[in-house]
Amino acid sequence: IGITKGTEDFLFFDNTAEILYETGTYQEYKLSASGGNDNVTYSFGGSMLDDDGFRPNNGQVRHNLRTTVNAQLNDVVTYTGSLGFTSSEFQRDNNANSSFGSFSSLESARFGDVDALDAAAFDALDDQIATIQSNVDFTENNKRFQTSHSMNFNIMEGLAAKAVVGVDNRTSRQRQIWTNAYLIALGAIPAGTSDQGTIQLFERDQLGITIEGSVQYQKDFEDISTVTVVGGQLFRADDRQVNILGSEIPDGVKTMNSASETNVADFRRTVANYGFFFQENIGFMDKYFVEFGARVDDNTAFGEEV
Repeated sequence: IGITKGTEDFLFFDNTAEILYETGTYQEYKLSASGGNDNVTYSFGGSMLDDDGFRPNNGQVRHNLRTTVNAQLNDVVTYTGSLGFTSSEFQRDNNANSSFGSFSSLESARFGDVDALDAAAFDALDDQIATIQSNVDFTENNKRFQTSHSMNFNIMEGLAAKAVVGVDNRTSRQRQIWTNAYLIALGAIPAGTSDQGTIQLFERDQLGITIEGSVQYQKDFEDISTVTVVGGQLFRADDRQVNILGSEIPDGVKTMNSASETNVADFRRTVANYGFFFQENIGFMDKYFVEFGARVDDNTAFGEEV
């Protein structure tokens, strides 16, 4: 448990901090465990973080979980598995490039020299920025799930095999609402306007799958040793994106249902890379080695003409 405070060392105007900065609190909790026996070992770790941030619309909440397991199933098979999950939910202020960001507007003198303001002008600007920030509604939610499972097979002396499967799934959701009250506070539309609210929603879902298998054979012939490896790999990536913009939305609405007009753009790309490989290592008296191999790959994005 602690506090967060924005640094003021590099501000152009001292009053930027007086207007925009605030002392926030954060709390973080962690838990971990590990154990096992001669055949099975495991470890687990998790954490939670809640941070108010040092200025309006700067808060975040994070969760992390990770666990691994290693097990000797029998004299031949060994299993190793891992699983991880992360979640991050946070607020955003407007990008400085949009000219709507409060911090950039203060520091770029959009409101003039804020250090030279008298008490009345300072209080008026402070209230204006507070009204703007209280109407900012810009949130993002990111989640990621990863898991990997491998099996090692010690089939016989000199002969071993390995199989690996991995999954990586990432999702993100970003929503920004420009309410009429927010646009009025910015001075972008006249007071009393009630039909200029908009919502922009962007969602992305990425799924990656990895599959790998290999066989290794090792043999010694007096002073000569050989190691032969053959295998194959598959990598598949699926990317889906949706961007929706709803307009003429009344204040208080956070979904697209009340939009008078919606514009939608979507995108999907699925690509698979796969290949087979061969590798040979020949050693002489454990001093001199020669290694060579070959690999053949293909990609679904190449098309028929490549």
